[in-house]
Amino acid sequence: MKNDARYKPYPRYKDSGVEWLGEIPEHWTVTRVGENAHLINGYPFDSARFDLNNGLPLVRIRDLQNQETEVRYAGPPIPEARIAEGDIIIGMDGDFAVARWRGREALLNQRLCSLRPKASIAGNFLYYLLGTPLQLINDLTHSTTVKHLSSSQVTKTKFGFPPECEQRAIGEFLDRETAKIDELIAKKERLIELLEEKRAALITHAVTRGLNPDVPLRDSGIEWLGQVPAHWQVRKLKSLAQITYGIGGELDRLALTGTPIISLPNVTIDGRLNLDDVAFTPLGEGEKKELLLEKGDLLFNWRNGSSDHVGKTALFSADGEYTNVSFLLRLRFWKSDCDSQYYRRYLNSLRSTGFFSSTKAGVNNTFNQTELQNLYVVKPPIEEQQGIADSIEGDIERVHTMVAAVLRAIERLKEYRSALITAAVTGKIDVRDQVKAAA
Repeated sequence: MKNDARYKPYPRYKDSGVEWLGEIPEHWTVTRVGENAHLINGYPFDSARFDLNNGLPLVRIRDLQNQETEVRYAGPPIPEARIAEGDIIIGMDGDFAVARWRGREALLNQRLCSLRPKASIAGNFLYYLLGTPLQLINDLTHSTTVKHLSSSQVTKTKFGFPPECEQRAIGEFLDRETAKIDELIAKKERLIELLEEKRAALITHAVTRGLNPDVPLRDSGIEWLGQVPAHWQVRKLKSLAQITYGIGGELDRLALTGTPIISLPNVTIDGRLNLDDVAFTPLGEGEKKELLLEKGDLLFNWRNGSSDHVGKTALFSADGEYTNVSFLLRLRFWKSDCDSQYYRRYLNSLRSTGFFSSTKAGVNNTFNQTELQNLYVVKPPIEEQQGIADSIEGDIERVHTMVAAVLRAIERLKEYRSALITAAVTGKIDVRDQVKAAA
């Protein structure tokens, strides 16, 4: 913030005596959180009493940034665990996140604590100042699992304490400025959504209509497929590829030898293979001829707990011996006039439009071997398949480049937001004139 000409420092400073705080404005004092707020600890409510409709809202750690809760507590309320609008909630596990509760009266579950500001401190000032020392505690906490924060660490936290009117000014300034930054971030996140939608639309159009906008079209005879280029064929997938299940049974994740076996987690949501972490399975030499993957095979995720994942299709192109689990169907094309990369894009485009889930109405989240065999697909000439696949790769790369640039901009905005908050609540910048000018 030192390089931002809009903000000036205070005229005089003094040493706060607090390492993380450093120097503070001369007229500020140093106090502790516990002297200015009542701490409310979360309570281990009985999950058997959780209810979707009855009882008081129950704030769990997953609700930290929300105004409403996923569940309510239908048992006897615990008075000492009640929170109200305006209370400040802190996650005691993980990243020690801080949020203002904007909902109505609720109950606070375990793994959370809440601060209710006393008359001595402005609530929004207390909310903003907590982030920096809690982040410091988080950074200094060594843990091999989930990090934990104690209530005493919260109440003993020291901070610079300005006069009440100045607290309100700092809080008002940060409310206004962070809202502007958050709005910019939201717009950029929406831009990413639009870019991803554009990417999906480009792929779907390319694999079903081709690259020539002037090509004559004909009715495919398939209601959901609609019109296709007149010179393309419409075929059932089983006429183009052998479709087989992989190996069934439980995976031994502790096995360190055998044949690497590709499972559902190895197929990413955007249809790529990630082979950094694979299990192993014993395969005899006689089994390998039938079960080993070949370059150019497609792996189709036909069963998953989430309908969004059914239809994920990845291209196998790795060196070495690999096989696959039964929840992944292997597609091996009969002839050389089928381009695997083109059909990977084709199947993933169907998934992105919700085709595989809608055909089952989301009932059992599957699209099995028989259904895949009887799926209608288009078959352009092999040169067009390859040209479409290459064009899609170029389009995707351009979209990825734009998305990466927007993500970097979002990260810079978040860094600026954090730095602005820290500078204001620690007195490194004097924002009183900023508030007066905005009034």
